[in-house]
Amino acid sequence: MRRTVALAASLIVYAVITSFPASAMAGSMRMVALDVGEGQAVLFAKDGHGLLVDAGPPHRAAELVRDIKDIGVNHLDCLILTHLHPDHTGGLFRILEEWPGMRIIENGHRPPANRMPDLSRWAGQVLEKHQNVDVVGAGDRVFWQGAQIDFIWPKKIRDHNLNRNSLVLILSHAGERVLIMGDVGTGVERVLLRQEVFERELEIKALVAGHHGSKNSSSSDFLQRISPQHAIICIDRNNIRGYPNQNTVNRLERYSEHVHRSWNGDVMISVGSGHNQKETTTSDPVHGNRQRKQGMKQ
Repeated sequence: MRRTVALAASLIVYAVITSFPASAMAGSMRMVALDVGEGQAVLFAKDGHGLLVDAGPPHRAAELVRDIKDIGVNHLDCLILTHLHPDHTGGLFRILEEWPGMRIIENGHRPPANRMPDLSRWAGQVLEKHQNVDVVGAGDRVFWQGAQIDFIWPKKIRDHNLNRNSLVLILSHAGERVLIMGDVGTGVERVLLRQEVFERELEIKALVAGHHGSKNSSSSDFLQRISPQHAIICIDRNNIRGYPNQNTVNRLERYSEHVHRSWNGDVMISVGSGHNQKETTTSDPVHGNRQRKQGMKQ
């Protein structure tokens, strides 16, 4: 049976919800893939409220909190952690200092301590003590600010691999969808393609590419099925791992209308507004100065 969670401000109520009042669906929602360097943090903002998917690396945490506020979020209602790797959870500690009562959603994956980086182990300890934590997996559904969030992976934690057990989710708002792949690779993509949700070609407004555009992610078969308007690679330039892989970038460019890299600055896209937005924050290529701009219609 599907478990449904409704987020209202910072409160989660377990309930079965079949419809929204018209007022809840009104207004545009902004998705912002934040430039956090070597890591991932994706913010959804609407009417002063925010939902954050992943929290970037630890050394960018103070800047992350500042950027969330600059975007106009006064209440960070919820943080979804796809998995516990430091480039996705590093900002957890600073974010909890700023918004101590917020809800956290995670997959509950706890490999043995000797199989995790120290920061991941510490993040897990914080989550065990935090009062407002929900553990979710495939088949669970969350509602927030008129958006529906469906978790489609993993159904069950099967091994110690943090990437392979990363949460994968689809956020739907006013007829448009965002697919966030966490750090899963092509093996998980093949399994997902056999699920009912992927039996037909999905209309995906924005894809946050899996595993920062690594060579073992974003397969041709998967991208052909979802054909995203926007594909976003969250990573910094000249990183030690060599992400994104050029073959992966080529595949994303083939099957997507637009491909963005967060090292060029925050990527802002409107979700459910009836129009598209391109990358709206850029970095000066020489000086690296970030410049936040207003949304641009295509």
